[in-house]
Amino acid sequence: MRNYVERQKTKDERRNMNQQVTSVLVSFIGCLLLMFLQTTARAQSIESSPRVQKIDHSFDNLTIQSYAAQAHLKVEELMEYLQLAADKSNSPALNAQLKANIEQLFSGEGVRLTGIESQLILSGPSQWLDDWKSADIRVESLKLTASELKDTYWIYTYQLTYQAGGRQKTKKMEVQVYLQPDIKAFGRAEKQVWELKIGNITVK
Repeated sequence: MRNYVERQKTKDERRNMNQQVTSVLVSFIGCLLLMFLQTTARAQSIESSPRVQKIDHSFDNLTIQSYAAQAHLKVEELMEYLQLAADKSNSPALNAQLKANIEQLFSGEGVRLTGIESQLILSGPSQWLDDWKSADIRVESLKLTASELKDTYWIYTYQLTYQAGGRQKTKKMEVQVYLQPDIKAFGRAEKQVWELKIGNITVK
């Protein structure tokens, strides 16, 4: 009888030990699975986020100089459109086209633009154009005084001389011009192209 009880006790101890081992294994496997899922999610997040492509790492010096010259011309193009849009004799159709052309020069929503006379921070080219027109700005000259290449854009500093309310004024204007990669479809093929887009503008 004693042997039977001892054997039964031994079986119970083994059963308890097996249950404990199984519980530990399940917890261990669960931790491994959680770590795997977290690592996979982190890797997918990194892969899906756009990588910053620095200008000076993507092109040689001659190409960078060429893009820099084009970026400056992009700012001059903006000034020309603003001058045309300031003409009060424009038809509604022409004003709509000029507004669309100006918006296409910018990098998208979220740009911050300082009003010429109001000095308000405006949230997009459409508001900036309205502010420009309401102040009745007439540009007399736009002189480039400095330029600086950052990772993904240039900062151009200009001396802006203009007429507003019958008075001549001069202010410093800083313009960001981004060089952005984009995927374009050419028939069935896709190709990465680089585009120049205007970003924030600060007038002081």
